[in-house]
Amino acid sequence: MAKEKKNKSHLKLASAILIFALLMLLLGAGLTTLVLTKTSPPGPAGLNGEIGPQGESGPQGTAGETGPQGLQGETGPIGPEGPMGPQGEAGPQGIQGPQGEPGTGLIIQILQSRNVTIIETNEVSAMQWYNLSDFDSSMDITVDVSQNSKILVEFTGIHLMETPSSIWVRVVIDNVLVSTRYMISVGTPASASTYNCGHLEFLSDPLDAGEHTIQVQFLKEAGDPTILDRVLTVIEIASS
Repeated sequence: MAKEKKNKSHLKLASAILIFALLMLLLGAGLTTLVLTKTSPPGPAGLNGEIGPQGESGPQGTAGETGPQGLQGETGPIGPEGPMGPQGEAGPQGIQGPQGEPGTGLIIQILQSRNVTIIETNEVSAMQWYNLSDFDSSMDITVDVSQNSKILVEFTGIHLMETPSSIWVRVVIDNVLVSTRYMISVGTPASASTYNCGHLEFLSDPLDAGEHTIQVQFLKEAGDPTILDRVLTVIEIASS
């Protein structure tokens, strides 16, 4: 009995020691885990995962309303004038128009002759007509005119008149058409010779085409008048 009690006492002691050892072992393991948890450094970061595919775009939103028109800005200053461009090429010659009808009163040509030589009349007979071209060939003009043209003749002469003396002057066309005349006369009692100027104009009727001759004629009525400066002008004028 005593030995059996002793064995039970030893068994209880061994159990107590075993339990104590287990407690100590569990306590040590817990402390170790705590220390490891508190003192262990963090582990390395894990690898990043792959980026997923792009999602589909959403539908286009409705356009907003157009805003109001803004205020017009101020007009800027005018810029400098640019350089002159190059001269363009000349255009082609235009088609010549039809021949116009002759106008009424149109001057076609003008001929004029003048002289300043002195023509004495002391050797010519009185009361007889003489061509001035017999003494001065420049006082004879031939003009070639168009059909129905007219001729306007003008003559101006300066005369030295003694006392008493008288002279008549006229224009003749083709020895047929005769103009009016101018007459210069100096009577008595004049104390000295005088200078006088005469002028006449003559417009013919429409003439046939071709050449026509214009003559200046003079007649000595009395005394011996002297013919000085003179001008003969012939103008062809178109008529309807």
